[in-house]
Amino acid sequence: MKYHLSLLLLLAGAGLKAQTNVIKETGKVGIGITTPSDYLQVHGGNIRVSNSNGYPFGVSLDMDATASWAREFSFTHSNAGKMACFGVYSIGSNMNYAYIGGNTTATTAHAAPWMTFKPNGYVGIGTTNPHTIFSVSGGVTIYAPINSAGPRPTLAPGTITGEIRGTSPGWYGGDDGFMRLSAGGGTNAGTKSFIDLSGYTATQPDMFQNIVMGTSGAERLRIASNGNVGIGTNNPGAKLAVNGDIKAQKIKVTTTEWPDYVFQSDYKLPGLLEVADFITAHKHLPGVPSEADVKKEGSVDVGQMNEILLRKIEELTLYMIELKKENIALKGRLEKVEAR
Repeated sequence: MKYHLSLLLLLAGAGLKAQTNVIKETGKVGIGITTPSDYLQVHGGNIRVSNSNGYPFGVSLDMDATASWAREFSFTHSNAGKMACFGVYSIGSNMNYAYIGGNTTATTAHAAPWMTFKPNGYVGIGTTNPHTIFSVSGGVTIYAPINSAGPRPTLAPGTITGEIRGTSPGWYGGDDGFMRLSAGGGTNAGTKSFIDLSGYTATQPDMFQNIVMGTSGAERLRIASNGNVGIGTNNPGAKLAVNGDIKAQKIKVTTTEWPDYVFQSDYKLPGLLEVADFITAHKHLPGVPSEADVKKEGSVDVGQMNEILLRKIEELTLYMIELKKENIALKGRLEKVEAR
């Protein structure tokens, strides 16, 4: 009796015409309609639920079930299935996940949701079992702010459309940040391939505005903050520093000078005996770095050495030409002596 009285008062205060508010003998209630097809059907108006109490009071639906159950708010059309819904899938009083789903039949939205929310705060898209704070099963597309005909966007504070940025915790407006992209290494860090993007500005010398790439859990390549690139070394002292062998089909080295000046008429070619005296005194060719110099420097300039070696080859060619001329002259003099 109290239930029916309360419901009648609710209907009377709804502001709708009395003849369209009905309670059928089947227990179905209609507001704005005389032929309700469900236990509560509202036609031709909105439903507003308010609560004047402060947080955490609101609107609550309490389920009394011990087996697995799913309850949801959904949008349908002509009872053809759920276009979109928000609900909860639980086993008794233990929530498995909350979810957003749709485009399914009336009974399967919770089994194939678009997005799930686990009790531990993990969120999944395309999966009902996210293992991290945000897990995606499927591809991810991020739209950039330009098309192929536009210039590269300039760097700007914060982020632009299409940009993913790592920041220090709780400091979005700060300049420090770190981001790692990795694959593998679920149970063993030694199987992980990774790219580290470091934007730290102070107190982190190993992560000072650099990029590190690694495989099998170890660093392989580093781009330092000054633009130097290191392969096999984390402290590149040149634009490209390689700690190991280099194999290539072709290497081009730019140079500002080529020693064809050796063949100019004003080039002073040292005499062979003069060269011999220099070798005896210094134990290396004139104009060529000594062993001590190379060890002290720790490296050799390939372009410079090619220029030096070519100069020595050209000088040797001139020496051979001179010896050939002397040989021809001696042979002529010998033939004259023998002809007498």
